[in-house]
Amino acid sequence: MNRKLKKQYSYHDHHELLRIREKELMRSTMRTLLKKQQPLHATTHQQEGAFLSHSEKESVTSKRSSKFDEIVKIKVPDWNNASVILLYAPLLGEPDPLILLHSIFHTPNNNAQCLLETLPKKKLLFPRIDHDKLHLYQWNRDANWVQGSYGIQEPDPKTWKEAALEEVDLAVIPGLAFDDEGGRLGRGGGFYDRLLGDSRWRGLKTGIAWPWQLVLDVPKEPHDICMDYVVALVESPLQVAQISHTELS
Repeated sequence: MNRKLKKQYSYHDHHELLRIREKELMRSTMRTLLKKQQPLHATTHQQEGAFLSHSEKESVTSKRSSKFDEIVKIKVPDWNNASVILLYAPLLGEPDPLILLHSIFHTPNNNAQCLLETLPKKKLLFPRIDHDKLHLYQWNRDANWVQGSYGIQEPDPKTWKEAALEEVDLAVIPGLAFDDEGGRLGRGGGFYDRLLGDSRWRGLKTGIAWPWQLVLDVPKEPHDICMDYVVALVESPLQVAQISHTELS
């Protein structure tokens, strides 16, 4: 190998090493911020159960669920047109799509009926970690959750039907940070990058985050998969007041 080629390889390796270090530093920073924000962002069933009575909990969850459902249907790109949607069970402090399901069982009949009119028209999928991959399962009202890897709620394969990756029309995806080019900083396992980088993937990729998780630049490596859209939830006393989204080129 000649000296010029060695120099090129050395520069490339050094650059990649810097990006990896930048990612780890940003992960550490965002995890710290997430922990500090948990009391503000935790949903009713995640954290407030210790402080609210059952009736108060149902009232707050009902309001949040109705608002979340209304906002998501209006602002998440292609939500209304998508037939098969991939959601996720959140870690503490993350935006919580499970509110949509929680509301079916814990809200007054009129609000629950509103949700039930829309949700059965769609297949809602959730991921389960199996070794180093995410497998997708279709939610149903009789489905059971189990405690999975990393303390995340996951579908119980005994009560969930496995779904095909190529079915997905739209994915709502969490992350530690996002930028305006669609860059996403995950937690380091690479599960979503492998899932979304699969040749069978056809769906729209939408990252969802709190405003403070939007950064100028997410350090990117060749295997990182960018989002098509990023949706920022704007907090209020109900945690979700409105959603703004940025379409990415």
